[in-house]
Amino acid sequence: MASEGFVSLESKRGVLVSLFQQLDEHPERTRHIQSISGFIKGKSLLYPTMLKLLLALTGLLCGLLLSFLAAEEIKTGKLYFIWMKRVLFALIVVLADYYVFILGNYLLLILFSILAVLIFSLHLKIKKKWYEAVNYGLFMIFYFFIQQQTGQLLVAAGIFMYGLPAGSVLRTIND
Repeated sequence: MASEGFVSLESKRGVLVSLFQQLDEHPERTRHIQSISGFIKGKSLLYPTMLKLLLALTGLLCGLLLSFLAAEEIKTGKLYFIWMKRVLFALIVVLADYYVFILGNYLLLILFSILAVLIFSLHLKIKKKWYEAVNYGLFMIFYFFIQQQTGQLLVAAGIFMYGLPAGSVLRTIND
């Protein structure tokens, strides 16, 4: 016996059936309700995308923490961290270019490649702490243009790995 305070399963099904019938009659409401129901079920496109990006950006904080924990090792290995940053930068650019190539948007591919080369060459000349934000801005642009889940996850992992040497060297750039 169902309690009077609870709604029976049959009445819930009836409400859902009538809701779907109304959606069939009014297709303009369908998109709005699908976006709301997707968000409620945790299938929103923005939530997992932003969460992966925020977790990727924590690599910079982990690198800063690493520089405080192992200050002597960072000073002696500064050159290796700088080269690791450069290699990871190039790998992230190649990976993002590959996924843009898969999209078939060749103009965007050329634009991203030219922008990456320009930023990389400027980074060799400008030795300021704030310039890391430009690299991260480029990485975020790459991240949002990639439409495949696997590509976004790989670029996010690359951003995290880039953040470790970048955060470690960030504290000692002007030393």
